[in-house]
Amino acid sequence: MLALCACGYHHSNGFPTARPFSGLAPIGRLATGKDGCTATVVQTATHNIALTAAHCLVGEPTAYTFTPMSHDQAAPFGVWRVRSAFVDGEWLAHQSPADDFAFVVLEPEGATPAGKRIQDVVGGFRLASTPPPQNVLVVGYPNGKARPVQCANRFDITNDYPTFDCNGFPNGTSGGPWLDPAEPNASGDALYGIIGGLHQGGCSPSTSYSPRFGASIQALLERAEEGGSPDARLPTSSNGC
Repeated sequence: MLALCACGYHHSNGFPTARPFSGLAPIGRLATGKDGCTATVVQTATHNIALTAAHCLVGEPTAYTFTPMSHDQAAPFGVWRVRSAFVDGEWLAHQSPADDFAFVVLEPEGATPAGKRIQDVVGGFRLASTPPPQNVLVVGYPNGKARPVQCANRFDITNDYPTFDCNGFPNGTSGGPWLDPAEPNASGDALYGIIGGLHQGGCSPSTSYSPRFGASIQALLERAEEGGSPDARLPTSSNGC
């Protein structure tokens, strides 16, 4: 069940502050080494796809692994290898902030039970179009921290980018999901956004952005589900901060 975090308030800016917690099964750390980003399993017909920010993937996507609900050096659902990645053409060509999202196809690695699909193991969130401003629950994996963090607040819109104010979302939280905090079950919750988009998610740990979710991200998900030609050697990009 998704519970709103008991967020404290920072005296200097009035924003809530994210708090560590043990995590949610469909959300985990996506990385090539010690540092990384955040990714989230989404509901699909193929049961093997997760969503992250496009800027999180640089070079060869198969170098990345995903560890769902990792916390305190534990990997309760094993480690999963990225088999392929899919990004929007506008990201490939221009690193468009409006298209800063990517889907990765996952397969078991190591001790993770062979033959299992990740959605069958951890569940998944329902991809939905970005709604008008409302309360969301945002989750991310800060680099160098043993646990993920969560924070609930109302998002707004800045230059057409959904904007979420909460202290405590530094590097590593990119790709972190924006969830509907009102629905009762993690596997059925709507996923409205991810930390990314404008300035690759923000120039400050206290203000995070998301690309809008609409027709383009749905089309990309369909391409990933259909198993079309994946994208390789993904480009580096600048956040412009």
